[in-house]
Amino acid sequence: MFCILGGAIQAAAVNIPMLLVFRFVQGLGVGMLLVVTPMYLSELSPPQTRGFLVGQHGAFLAIGYNIAAWTGFGCFFAKNATLAWRLPLAMQVIFPVILLAGSFWMPRSPRWLIIHDRMDEALTVLSRLHRSPDDPDNHFATAEFNQMVAQIQFEQTKRDGEMGFISGWKLLLTKASYRRRAALGFGIMFGAQCTGVLVINNYQVTLFPGLGVGPALSLALYCVYLFIALIGNTSCSLIVDRLGRRRMFLIGLAGATFALVGETIFAALSERTTNRVVLGFAVFFIFAYIPFFSTFVDTTMYIYMSEIFPSEVRSHGVALSVAGMSPSSFNLTSLSGFLQTWPILIDL
Repeated sequence: MFCILGGAIQAAAVNIPMLLVFRFVQGLGVGMLLVVTPMYLSELSPPQTRGFLVGQHGAFLAIGYNIAAWTGFGCFFAKNATLAWRLPLAMQVIFPVILLAGSFWMPRSPRWLIIHDRMDEALTVLSRLHRSPDDPDNHFATAEFNQMVAQIQFEQTKRDGEMGFISGWKLLLTKASYRRRAALGFGIMFGAQCTGVLVINNYQVTLFPGLGVGPALSLALYCVYLFIALIGNTSCSLIVDRLGRRRMFLIGLAGATFALVGETIFAALSERTTNRVVLGFAVFFIFAYIPFFSTFVDTTMYIYMSEIFPSEVRSHGVALSVAGMSPSSFNLTSLSGFLQTWPILIDL
């Protein structure tokens, strides 16, 4: 609802304050969806396919970026200047409307139902999710249900015995093992953004002209860049369960580091020469970065942080982890704010 309201009024804005206020409103909705989607998928997925199914979160984020990029490319050629910016803003409403309409058929999370003592509903949902011709008596669903109930009861009994009743947020921050998980989840989400992915994504269309590329071609290259990201995100969900989360991170971060070092060198050289080979390598390393990040890091971080928290603090832990993405995008400290400081740095 926040996304629909925010997107619709942005598209109809008659002044800058109106646009900014409802940009904030839409941001609230986007933040909610970023947290709840991987958590919801992890709670509905069977263990053997959890990596693949939670990985769809990253894959569909990439689809959204591709739609946005091609919309921007098309609107670049619009003869009506008002249409060129109102249409992309209005398109933000389409998919939240589809999601809202479809949500009436979405099952509740079995874990959530068990926590709220709605056992029959939880078993019904699990039976529907795992129904198979090979298991007509729902043995798998029943076994998973019993395991969930036992785990949740164990967590609640252990918590009540050790600490008495305590809220999820306080438990997350006061229990040492949970604090370590929270720091790990927050750090991974923050660290992934510190590779500069949003800077490259958002500002490459201003970097390409400096390398001698025209504005229309810059937008087209951006569309190609995001299509590569889509292939990478989709591939991740297919291989993450085989390679493992830790190995995926190590491969992705090593490859991203190599690409960023190369980009830094050739972008600096491009300021001193018009040699097309140098300019070509500067563009090449931008494109060398995204396969490593999208395939090995982007989707994996959502899978990983949805799995490291027990059910009693999962919603709080996932929320805190996803919040780690935000400080790298604005000026909290002199060590962050990459997205906001880049336009200043690029002019130095």
